[in-house]
Amino acid sequence: MFVLRWSIIGLVASISAAPLELEARSREIPIVAQSSGQTVVLNGTAYYIPSKPEATFTLSHGLSVGLKTNVLLPVTVVKSDLKELLKAHYEETLTAFASKDDVWSTSFASIVVSTSSTSKLPVGVTGLSSNAIGGLSAGPYFLSVYAGSYSIYKAYRMYQDVNFSFYYGIVDNQEGGFKTLTAASPNNDGAATIAVPSRLYFPAPTFKRPLEGVRVGVKDLYDIAGLKTSVGNRPWFHLYPEKNTTAVAVQHLIDLGAIIVGKTRTSQFANGESPTADWVDYHDPFNPRGDGYMDPSSSSAGAGSAEASYDWIDMNIGSDTGGSIRAPAGVSSVYGNRPSIGAISTTGVLPMSPEMDTLAFVARSAADFSKYGKAWYSKNPEFKNYPSFPTKLIYPIDTPGINVTAYPSPGFFPSALNASQPLYDAFVTALEKVLKTSAEEYDFYTEYKNTSGTGLYPPDHVGEVWTKLTNYEQAQNVWKPFFADYAKAFNGDEPHVDPPIKRNYEYGLNQTDADYKRILGKKAVFQDWVRTKLLVSDFKSRSCSNAILVNPIITGATSSRETYVVAPTAANVYLGFNRYGISQLAGVPEVVLPLGTVPFLSPVTNTIKQSPVAVSLLAGYGCDFMLLDLVVKLAEAGAIPSVVRTGAVL
Repeated sequence: MFVLRWSIIGLVASISAAPLELEARSREIPIVAQSSGQTVVLNGTAYYIPSKPEATFTLSHGLSVGLKTNVLLPVTVVKSDLKELLKAHYEETLTAFASKDDVWSTSFASIVVSTSSTSKLPVGVTGLSSNAIGGLSAGPYFLSVYAGSYSIYKAYRMYQDVNFSFYYGIVDNQEGGFKTLTAASPNNDGAATIAVPSRLYFPAPTFKRPLEGVRVGVKDLYDIAGLKTSVGNRPWFHLYPEKNTTAVAVQHLIDLGAIIVGKTRTSQFANGESPTADWVDYHDPFNPRGDGYMDPSSSSAGAGSAEASYDWIDMNIGSDTGGSIRAPAGVSSVYGNRPSIGAISTTGVLPMSPEMDTLAFVARSAADFSKYGKAWYSKNPEFKNYPSFPTKLIYPIDTPGINVTAYPSPGFFPSALNASQPLYDAFVTALEKVLKTSAEEYDFYTEYKNTSGTGLYPPDHVGEVWTKLTNYEQAQNVWKPFFADYAKAFNGDEPHVDPPIKRNYEYGLNQTDADYKRILGKKAVFQDWVRTKLLVSDFKSRSCSNAILVNPIITGATSSRETYVVAPTAANVYLGFNRYGISQLAGVPEVVLPLGTVPFLSPVTNTIKQSPVAVSLLAGYGCDFMLLDLVVKLAEAGAIPSVVRTGAVL
């Protein structure tokens, strides 16, 4: 049995040059009891303390250091099986804590709680024993001393969401569920506060729990039991109660060991919206890249913003129906994806178009991107690893000589922004080396016209599909029931929806069931062509897909959140085809990779800043894990950054 030995020691020299004695005002913190937890500030850093302790115990003899009663003490729990706790062991342990964890700091180092059963302690260490908390994980805690009883609490570091990526923070309710974080960080300007637990509390990842301790932000389309879902709309948030169940995909993350820390912002109902006028109900997040005022894109704007802004978040999940993760990932210079359709259950997630909805995510490193994806989609029986990569590389080009007035560029090669083409050229050269092949130019429009059996260019055949399908399905499945529920609750009133939503709802209501069936037929033709002529899967092969298609998805062209966009009307509904359409209409996987930046003159700062450039890769249906392995291989080859930094510069 482990025996608690908690000891008063000085701060070790290798950790801090501070005096060995801590003043009472920094060591002993007055308790302010709250049913929802407590907030304390320790040497300038704010911490959230849950309402329930991890353990409560008494000691057989009193403290010899003259501690007052009714105080909180920052302490460090150290796990050790050593027969003798040497000073060197403390130094090494605390140094490791400092390098691994953002919650622990030297403010917790004046009192060390050791779970070693040894009676031999370093010189100058005073110890007291209890066997009550031998099961505690290592890390920072707060010790409550009250009327002879001792209670020990976990420490959560509180961060201010300075870029408005989140609606609110989430913490464990200590009853197997979640609750909204009601505490706020000091000097808050109206942004959300996110509280994160120490990384030291969690064991090493295992096969069954590969995401142990990974901090995750969740797009507010996903239901979480005990919490409301806003879908980016204030009337929706206030009309409907807290959810009773958690989305299947979120629960899977939790089962894999992930820690849910907050709900991220989304454009309304996952529709495309532009800052700032479209975002009427809630302010859109800030993109930290460039001058800090670039469009974060949508709809998973909060996911991209959070991933690019904060080192304290690891993974952010969103959705992708028409680019809702791919675009925010690209403009935020992080890794992102759109998986094969059906990669994971969408139960408990607000639908846009069940025919095209996918659940996607972002990460900051190639290794994490692969790890997170393989873990999250691990229940899909069609997804597996492959020993090789495809040896065919498709390089789609805009059709030479085509009437660009009638057929605007879909955004294939060459890059629409000349400055970014050298980045794409260098990447394709590196990709050719990894795949051991040469890129083949591919006239996408002409090939589709000649080999799809339609005799039409993609805009003529499937240009109407995405808009009509999403607007019809969301009008029937979401907006009509919502408007009816709201009218019933508020004497016939209609709820407010953002201008693009109002336009899309009206457009969707004008589509008939016959229109819907016709549109589904067109989508099926396109999907079949892509899966049998362009990106062909063979699950028995060594590489899964016959080819890789490279796509210049984010060219570095800038869009400022200060731009006044054209008001949405029925006349400017998008009915076209672009480079995002391949994966979303065909249901094949696509990964977005940060490539670099190009300079631009900021209209905000009037100085030169850097705008992100991103590339994407597509493969055959079900070949997601092969693509994730390829991402890691490309990072190892130096073709893409292995890791991107947070903030303005990659």
